[in-house]
Amino acid sequence: MIFDLHAHKDFKVGKSTVATVFIKAYNLLDRLNEIYVYDDTGRATYALYPRSDYGDEFGRHYLKDYLNRPTYYSSRG
Repeated sequence: MIFDLHAHKDFKVGKSTVATVFIKAYNLLDRLNEIYVYDDTGRATYALYPRSDYGDEFGRHYLKDYLNRPTYYSSRG
């Protein structure tokens, strides 16, 4: 679950609004939202049986680099 915050405050003098302050914070708790997961664990962070064939992945020379997939996460909930 992603926690977003949207708040505003109106400052009034008499019946007139003289200023409005607002804040928007997305993913306030900095939680990673998994959208793709490994079949054997159901998590995007690790696999129990990592594949040994890296396919056509360019620049992934180590297994830990192969398992680290930033595209498996979404910034929005």
